[in-house]
Amino acid sequence: MEKYEYLKKYINNEGIPPRNWFTKVEVGSIDTAEKKIGFKFPNSLRNFWLEIGYGCLCVSLNSRQTIDHTNTILSPTEIVDITLLKEESGLILPEAVEYIEEGYISETDIIFFEIADLSSFLVMKPMSKKPNAIYNMIGETVEESFEKFIWRLYHESPTFYIDNVEIEEKPTEEELLAGTPPRGELWEYINKNYHQM
Repeated sequence: MEKYEYLKKYINNEGIPPRNWFTKVEVGSIDTAEKKIGFKFPNSLRNFWLEIGYGCLCVSLNSRQTIDHTNTILSPTEIVDITLLKEESGLILPEAVEYIEEGYISETDIIFFEIADLSSFLVMKPMSKKPNAIYNMIGETVEESFEKFIWRLYHESPTFYIDNVEIEEKPTEEELLAGTPPRGELWEYINKNYHQM
C-alpha cells in the first residue's frame, strides 16, 4: 500500500466545494521545474506529486473543513513561478514577498502550500538539514515531516497548524500609551495573516 492511499479517492474529484481535489503531476514536469529553479525539490514533496498530485486538502476525514483557507499544495510550475517571479507571477501578494525580502524565507526555500489569500503560505527548506520539514513564513517548525503534515491535515484538522496557537488579545489604547512592550513576531504574523475561524 502506498503512503497516501487514503487520498487517492480525491484525484480528479469534481464534487461540490468545499472539497478535496488533486491533479497528478508527471515526473517530466517536476524535472523541468527543478532545472528552472536550480535545485531539487524535497523527496517527500516529489513523491506526493507523483502519487497524489497538487491540489486542495481542506476537508478532513471527520468532515471538519476550512472555509477561509484554501489549503492548496502548489504544483511544481507554481512554485517555480513564485520563486523566480515573486508578485509578478500573480500567485503571491507583495506583503508575502516581504518575508523573502526580510530574510525569513531564503532563495533556496520553497513556498509550497497556500493557506489563504495569496498572502499566507507554508514553506519547505530543501537545502537544509531538514528538507522534509514544514515551516511557517517566519521560520518556525509546523511539522517535522511532510508525510505527518499531510496525515494531520486529513486525520486531525485541515487547520491543525493554527488550531493550537494562542493568539493574544490586541493591546488596548491605554496599554499602548503606558508603554507596554511590543508583541512578538509570531503574534504579529498570525494577527496579520489569519482570519478568524
